[in-house]
Amino acid sequence: DIPRTLVPLPGKLTLGGGVRYASGYWANSENTGRVPDLFSLDAMLAYTQGKFRASLNGYNLTNSLNYASAFNATRAVPASGRTVLFNVGMTF
Repeated sequence: DIPRTLVPLPGKLTLGGGVRYASGYWANSENTGRVPDLFSLDAMLAYTQGKFRASLNGYNLTNSLNYASAFNATRAVPASGRTVLFNVGMTF
């Protein structure tokens, strides 16, 4: 018989994640500059106890080089690389 709870903790533990993909596109009307495909793997772990909450969020965990936007064949804005955020909050 396998127990449902390995370590009894008061509160709620939440795990989440996601995958984003977007195909590449031409950056200008002459089709001379192309922005490559976008790929990002994200994850989240949160613990809530009463009115307190702590969460750990990870974005672009594969550290892929992605672009947020492109203005023409010579100018593109890179998106953030691997990013990890830790948050603590309280509701009242």
